[in-house]
Amino acid sequence: MTSSPAISTSIVIPRPGPTPYIQSNTIKGYAITSKMRVATLPDAPTSAEAGVPAFDVTTWYGPFDPQ
Repeated sequence: MTSSPAISTSIVIPRPGPTPYIQSNTIKGYAITSKMRVATLPDAPTSAEAGVPAFDVTTWYGPFDPQ
């Protein structure tokens, strides 16, 4: 894959996975996709603060029982 100034490669993934890499500056985190900042990444802006106010992705994890 090649990149140019006009093309950006990005991914939205659950926060626990990349957090240590963002904290160690191994990768760059551009924004938190929820409406509120998170305590583990206090310097990461929300997507609204980063200039994309309509972008809100919140993930919920929980157990499910089919019965």
